Amino acid sequence: LNVSGASINSDGNIITLTTDAQSEGVSYVLTVNDKIKDQTGTSLVQGKASKAYFDGFKSSTRQPSIYIISATDQETVYVEFQDNIKPSSVKLGKGLSNYDVKIYQADDQSVTLPITDVELDSGNALEITTLSQSSGVKYILQISNISSASGVELKSPIAKIFKAVKVSSIKQAAVANQADLNGDGKIDFTDFTMFSAVYGKTFTVSSTDNSAPTAVTSTPDSTIPHTSVPAGGEINAN
Repeated sequence: LNVSGASINSDGNIITLTTDAQSEGVSYVLTVNDKIKDQTGTSLVQGKASKAYFDGFKSSTRQPSIYIISATDQETVYVEFQDNIKPSSVKLGKGLSNYDVKIYQADDQSVTLPITDVELDSGNALEITTLSQSSGVKYILQISNISSASGVELKSPIAKIFKAVKVSSIKQAAVANQADLNGDGKIDFTDFTMFSAVYGKTFTVSSTDNSAPTAVTSTPDSTIPHTSVPAGGEINAN
């Protein structure tokens, strides 16, 4: 797909390429060489970071509409649109003072959720970074001044409700991951076998001896040893 022109925005972070006619729905990959440098003169790293995939342009007369909105963690909101959006129509980047995206608490719209970054993902989605969201609280996301890739502008701001993730759910997932001893993404008999191989073995360590712990005979019927230091200076621990 031949590129016939390129222009950059005033902030220096969006390049618009003019190409030959794209085939609707065809998947393309854009590859950039190391002649592209940042403001410090550092070249773009070759590999995954120097490639981006996109689908051939599909003309649409619809104004932008949100397809999916969800909080993926306590500081990230993912917003996917029905069609591609025009990159230059929305403020992107970190630390801007006034984004086109606003977030309010649903039950008290006087309380805003500060936004620290807005990035375009795959042409039709925004990844929004916020300060820490309150666990399980419902928020309203409002977006304005955005256009579709075809240039169709919003007639009025979009407002959608999403719910912040619950901290307890994150903790439960973390505990589950720790129980996945072989890292295969599931907790099963193999994990139990690995745990059983070491559970019940007792190690004796003397407080006056810096050598490695010495394993003694496993005692499955005994109670779980404590890890405090009793009189005598020995520690019994699994």
